[in-house]
Amino acid sequence: MIDSIYMPFEPEELYPHFLVDAEKQVDYFVRSAERYHSFLAANPDLKSIPVSRSRIQRQIEKDERFWTEAALKALYDHPDCKQIWI
Repeated sequence: MIDSIYMPFEPEELYPHFLVDAEKQVDYFVRSAERYHSFLAANPDLKSIPVSRSRIQRQIEKDERFWTEAALKALYDHPDCKQIWI
């Protein structure tokens, strides 16, 4: 799983949803999640960390690409996806 909150899918589940350069697209999500997890592990107390120091490491929290892909993938996988899209 890429991230339990922001991208609760395995990388292999995402490849079919990209028309161009799927590996590069999925790698973006994986690298961002890895950076985020490493940052959280090294900084358990986020209150004392200035935004300027954590902006890139916490990009996953505000990244529209994550939110869009995760939302559309959840709809696509839903048992009633055809009805939802209609």
